[in-house]
Amino acid sequence: MVMLAKVRSGLHISQAELSRRSGLHPSTISLIEGQRFVPSPRQLEKLAVGLGFNGNPADLVSPASDEAGSRV
Repeated sequence: MVMLAKVRSGLHISQAELSRRSGLHPSTISLIEGQRFVPSPRQLEKLAVGLGFNGNPADLVSPASDEAGSRV
């Protein structure tokens, strides 16, 4: 999971809502979250604004840490 999905779900907003807030197509958000598309810096900025994310927008595509840890 990338940080984008973790931040979005932590805010309890859907991909459709993030699409509305950021101006990006819902399928683009899905592809980014699924790590099947690398967004441009401008797209990352739009996502950061849509989320109210104050960190580095590039961090949104970094792997999200698993707080619960790995269980085997």
